[in-house]
Amino acid sequence: MYVLAVSLIVLELLLRMLGYRPYRNTDFRVVIEPPSAFTGDDSLGIALVPGTFAFTLNDAVQFEATHTAAGHRLVVPAMPDTLPAIAMLGCSFTYGYGVDDAEHFSSLLQAQYPQLYLDNFGVPGYGTVQSLLQLEQALMERPWEAVVVVLSSLHPDRNALTPSFRRELKVGFHRSGAGTDTALTDARFPYADASGKVGFVAWNKLYQHPPLREWSALVNAIFITIDHRKAAQLQPEQVTAALLLHMDSLCRAANTRLVVAALDHSDYLTAVQQQVAEQHVAWVDLDFDFSDPAMTNAPYDSHPNAEGHQYIAAKLAPLFH
Repeated sequence: MYVLAVSLIVLELLLRMLGYRPYRNTDFRVVIEPPSAFTGDDSLGIALVPGTFAFTLNDAVQFEATHTAAGHRLVVPAMPDTLPAIAMLGCSFTYGYGVDDAEHFSSLLQAQYPQLYLDNFGVPGYGTVQSLLQLEQALMERPWEAVVVVLSSLHPDRNALTPSFRRELKVGFHRSGAGTDTALTDARFPYADASGKVGFVAWNKLYQHPPLREWSALVNAIFITIDHRKAAQLQPEQVTAALLLHMDSLCRAANTRLVVAALDHSDYLTAVQQQVAEQHVAWVDLDFDFSDPAMTNAPYDSHPNAEGHQYIAAKLAPLFH
């Protein structure tokens, strides 16, 4: 027992000398007034609560977001929903986390194309799997001229609910404010397998954080290795491609144009694009540079700022001609 203890201590010291560290959360602070901007959903995981909310990120970035009665982000100027309709699907980037209602790219495009009606379905934390579920419901409610799926390199992990995303989701929402467990009590988070079949995981079963991971580089390294192996087995890129192909099939059946707009680049997205290209799914690269501080709320937050949304809107604009 003594030899084992000494061996573990030596291994811990060696790993730290090699640059390995215990797990550390990315420091951030979110204050929302009133605090009930988000609630749990039994199929989408998270839903927007109708109302107007003031956000402060890391005591620096401030913005105001209005959620409609339908649980969508407000698009301004408001246009009649009898016009040809465009559904904008995505995560916090589509939602416009970090900018006011008039500054996110759906609003900028709406102002540019008043002959259309844009509806912003984006919700922080969503992946393509939520977009699919939203699309299924939206197609039952009304006809759509087009559907734009804003894809991020973050989404494959979300679509497969990889261990790293489970951790980020659980820890992140815990740190976003008090009352998270109460708000998400009935939440179930969707995921898909490589065939595109959707399943659900309850909030209280999503992730249990090993406390030793924050104290030991050895424990953290072991869990990183395990998590990477599990993630590879889940095939996030295949999952994402299957979801997009299902969405494309639904849109074709409804005589609706589907466009996948890739925000950034990654090995995941390259693999996804290659798979969906074989089925002639429309794809456009937005080439957004998240490392450019002029385009994001850095150093306080990594989401696009007002200038970033103007850039994205300009890249999307040709789709609406």
